[in-house]
Amino acid sequence: MKKLLLIIATVFIATQSFSQWSLTGNSGTTTSNFIGTTDAVDFRIKTSNSTRMTINSSGYAGFNITPETTSRVYSSFTGLTTVALDQVYAASRGRIYNGGTRANGYLGANLNSSASINGFPTSLTNMGVLGIKEDASDHGAGVVGWNKSNSASGTNYGIYGLANGVVSFGGTTDKNVAVYGRASGNINNIGLYGDAPGTGDFAGYFHGRGYFSDKVGIGVDVPSSMLTVDAPTSTSVMSLRSNGTTKMFLNSSGYLGLGTTVQTSVLEVDAPASTSPFKLSINGSTKLIVTTSGNLGIGKGSASYPIDLINSSKVISASITNTMNTGSGTTGLSVDVKNSGSGSSIGGSFKADASVAAKGVYGYANGGGANYGVYGESLYGTQNFGVYGSASNGTASNPAYGVYGTASGSANFWAGYFNGTTYTSSLRVGTTNGASGYIVSVGGKVICEELKVQLEGSWPDYVFDKGYSLMPLEELKNNLNENKHLPGLPSAKTVEADGGYHVGEMQKKLLEKVEELTLYVIKLNDENKDLRKEIESLKK
Repeated sequence: MKKLLLIIATVFIATQSFSQWSLTGNSGTTTSNFIGTTDAVDFRIKTSNSTRMTINSSGYAGFNITPETTSRVYSSFTGLTTVALDQVYAASRGRIYNGGTRANGYLGANLNSSASINGFPTSLTNMGVLGIKEDASDHGAGVVGWNKSNSASGTNYGIYGLANGVVSFGGTTDKNVAVYGRASGNINNIGLYGDAPGTGDFAGYFHGRGYFSDKVGIGVDVPSSMLTVDAPTSTSVMSLRSNGTTKMFLNSSGYLGLGTTVQTSVLEVDAPASTSPFKLSINGSTKLIVTTSGNLGIGKGSASYPIDLINSSKVISASITNTMNTGSGTTGLSVDVKNSGSGSSIGGSFKADASVAAKGVYGYANGGGANYGVYGESLYGTQNFGVYGSASNGTASNPAYGVYGTASGSANFWAGYFNGTTYTSSLRVGTTNGASGYIVSVGGKVICEELKVQLEGSWPDYVFDKGYSLMPLEELKNNLNENKHLPGLPSAKTVEADGGYHVGEMQKKLLEKVEELTLYVIKLNDENKDLRKEIESLKK
């Protein structure tokens, strides 16, 4: 009996409590009024006798699923109910509509892979968060992350994406993406947009690797190359650092500095000690280098001299062209060597070593003024050479020239011009075949205003000595009839066989014959006077 009365009382109390809440609404409720439990029993809402929402005793809610202890609200979507555009299914959806603009936000969304939404990739079927801005007439965003913290401590993120999946099989092109943005069409659509107007804020911050498959613009929204930078006035264009130290710097004037930030020229390199400041290679082969000593190497990977050039593929190793037209003298190459010591100094050393024609120095001058193919000037000191050339190992078919000059076209062109004392141990003019034992060999005619021959022997004045034996005229006549040349002079056959005659010796012989002839004339004149006297005496 007591048990029956207890059951009736409980039903009465529950009926009375529930009847306080009307199915058509309630009024006059206070903060002490509520629907729920006063013990540790979960509160549930059902439809069709199936639990649709559960709030446990700890205040965690679950929709179509038992609440979990790690999320205040936990929702599970297992049906196939169409939520938007008959393609997107989601555990939770929020929508705003003001008549012209519509935006949808989904939590735990699935996109039907058999279709797409305005170009949305069909391969992206499952998303934790999906935001769709359906109309473009007003400003809006699919997803907005807003961090409104004013705290200077800690790191706050408007949107934070994390991808840490591990791919354990090879040959795949799949990627885990923390944040993904895609823009298509031709109306300046933006996949990801960040705005940070403050000097200490970041519109985008990437900690790790970054990848861009197309052009990137900094300060310009229409990049013309893979990387286009347009810096404001008086702002440096680029600064590249390594471990906090600037390695490359491009200032607002367009001056590029490597290893320096205070460049005063268009390109300035400041290399650390024991590091070559510049090296240029082609196909793995060094073509140009500046060594740590400041030497310049051309065509090689090292340089032992201030300018060290090697060439194995071109006819001309170095070409200097001076087209300056100032009305004054121009110089193609000027070499100035100063040495305060006792050693020898060489302004320029040129060596040509070849089995065919080779030129150590080649000079060519073509102009309307005083032109010099090679010009040398020597001042002061001893053993100074304006131009010094050395040749060896020459043959008749391949001669070697210490200094070679050529000129043609006018009598005022000079293959070689020497204003001053000139010394040579052997001179050949008009011929390359010099006579053995002779310093000067001339192949052709010689003309001069004055010629002096100095002989070491006695001059023919000995003919006028009283003891000189003059050949009688009758004996001279017989000698001429027999030998066909004056005695003491070479015959024509002898001159031809010897290849010529000695001018000095011939002049001496001819003078001797002139002096003898003078003696003959004097003697004949004396004899003529004696005959006249005898004739005069006979006439008397």
